[in-house]
Amino acid sequence: MSEMVQLVDEDGNFQRAVERDEVDEYPDLHMVIVELVLMNSVGEFLYHERHPSKSEAGKIDHVCGAVREGETPEEAARREALEEVELEVGELKEVARGVNEYGRYRMLFVGEFDQVPTLSPTNEEASYVAKATLDELQAIQTAGQLFVNSFFSSIDQAVSI
Repeated sequence: MSEMVQLVDEDGNFQRAVERDEVDEYPDLHMVIVELVLMNSVGEFLYHERHPSKSEAGKIDHVCGAVREGETPEEAARREALEEVELEVGELKEVARGVNEYGRYRMLFVGEFDQVPTLSPTNEEASYVAKATLDELQAIQTAGQLFVNSFFSSIDQAVSI
């Protein structure tokens, strides 16, 4: 049995909880996900490379994941930060919500980080975690590194608050 996740309509109104592997059986509904853009006080962003076992393996991403049944979006963002990059986050601020290009109902949060966490050898979410300025991230992309589709637009939304 896979995890139970929340499905909403295009306006974000809860409709039902289903097993994650059944999400595609409801084409008019959207799985709720959270995305977390983490910044530090000197303008650097925390990012990670997706683990080889994950979809879009090898691409650079922010912390992101599904909201489970009975979980608030903020709780999901905190859980995903611990699972993906082994980081406990402090205050979070929601800055955007709506259906994204993957057909998911995305809730974008912004938070702060101080130190880049060291991943345990058993981490199956990320290959590595690092920090960089926006200019450095764009240079990494120009050099050929692949990023998930919404990576830079999420930063744009996060810094425009």
